[in-house]
Amino acid sequence: MGVDAPAGEWRPHLIPQQNGPDISAIPMVTKQIVEEDKNKQQKGKSDGNEQKIKATRFIIELNFSQLGTLLLDGLLKEKRLDLILKSKDQIPFSIKTKLTQQYTEALKKNDFAGEMVIIDNKLTEISVTKIVEAMIHKNSVEKKI
Repeated sequence: MGVDAPAGEWRPHLIPQQNGPDISAIPMVTKQIVEEDKNKQQKGKSDGNEQKIKATRFIIELNFSQLGTLLLDGLLKEKRLDLILKSKDQIPFSIKTKLTQQYTEALKKNDFAGEMVIIDNKLTEISVTKIVEAMIHKNSVEKKI
């Protein structure tokens, strides 16, 4: 779905999820953060094909019956994965502690570094579902033209 978007632009994805007999989709957007070849830029020969992926940013929207809607805003750079978990609802302290501990353990087991920051009790600025729907609709309209 997001394959046609060039590096540096947001790409929509739908991750299939089975919940009992129902199948739904988890909306996600990704963006590759690129670094252009500085030698080519200095010589004035940049043709746009010399981009090196520096990191990948992703935002996933998850809906839980008890925790409500959560946004995972992540940045992956080589062996480092930083996450910001955002919720408009209050997340109990015990759950925050457990999530942070499990995240840290998972990173260590896989030889990764990183941090998790949890921001709760604050409205989120974006809806990944709406962004993905708009991007999919735009692509389907452009293909018909």
